[in-house]
Amino acid sequence: MQDWLCFSGNHKLDMNRLNRTRKTALLDASSAIILFKVDLHSIISEMYDVIMPASVYNEITDHPYPGAEEYRHLLAENKFTLQGTLPEIPSKSTEPGFRKLDRGEHDIIQLYYAGPGDFIITDDGAAAKYCKREGIPFVNALLVPVILKFAAMTDTFSCRESMDKIMNQGRYSSTIISFAENCRKEELSFFMP
Repeated sequence: MQDWLCFSGNHKLDMNRLNRTRKTALLDASSAIILFKVDLHSIISEMYDVIMPASVYNEITDHPYPGAEEYRHLLAENKFTLQGTLPEIPSKSTEPGFRKLDRGEHDIIQLYYAGPGDFIITDDGAAAKYCKREGIPFVNALLVPVILKFAAMTDTFSCRESMDKIMNQGRYSSTIISFAENCRKEELSFFMP
């Protein structure tokens, strides 16, 4: 069970991140697949500029994962950016916690450190724990419908329906579910589109 929440505190934002008109979300494979399964995959690109490392895209599309064909279409329609080459982050490359992450999670965090993203969307427990420990802002797929509701992009009933579908797809602890069900708009204000 995942035992972590969204995190938006104690991170340092550079001026490039502050000067953007739309926030940039770095999307991980775990969340991308869950969001596809509940039909929220395309709305993410309406809410944010989305970047996906090539390793994450390949993880989804090189295997028969749900959403593989749809993510190919979204890329062809320029609904998200595919990031091929990742800059090396020397200070993190030798850190044991960073090296132990799976390839996609490693690359999404490396991409955050390189600067093009405001936050990460991940449902991978190890990546979320790393983000929380290092002060990297992140949310999981369960919070996407809540953000949609707070941004007046969906109603309360649709939000609840999407949350129920997501809970049937992912593994969420009672702590995470409780936070998603009871959080206030202010707690997710950093992630608002």
